[in-house]
Amino acid sequence: MLAVEAFQQLHAHMEAAADRVEDPKERLLEVGVAYVVTGRDFPAHCSIVFRADLVDTTDPDYQEWGEQAYSFLEATIRAVAERYNPSLDIDDASRLCWAAMQGLLVLHTPMDAIARQRGEAPVDPVEQARASTRLILMGLVPGRQG
Repeated sequence: MLAVEAFQQLHAHMEAAADRVEDPKERLLEVGVAYVVTGRDFPAHCSIVFRADLVDTTDPDYQEWGEQAYSFLEATIRAVAERYNPSLDIDDASRLCWAAMQGLLVLHTPMDAIARQRGEAPVDPVEQARASTRLILMGLVPGRQG
């Protein structure tokens, strides 16, 4: 099933990206970029994975791999909380990060078209993922950001 492959690829790419860095904030940044890069590089997977009208969401493999991908993100958020903000709500932060990166994927083409209409440079989804994750981190981690 294409949606299962999507979650498997997403999990593998996020894990590989996170393995490259130690600091939890930088790790979250890399995980966010990996999410967007995976969706950009595998658009068919990205376009179907959350389509309940096309995917059997009760399929055990779909549920297992979706949970693994999401749990990896949660673990990354938990590491940020443990080091920088013990009072952080892991559930809310995880949903925010997941929704933000998925939103960037869904909105990339329209955002790019708007930028071009305005005579602006095309929107780079990787740079947008970095910028968005940095903004999210400003809310997740109190105090001055480095």
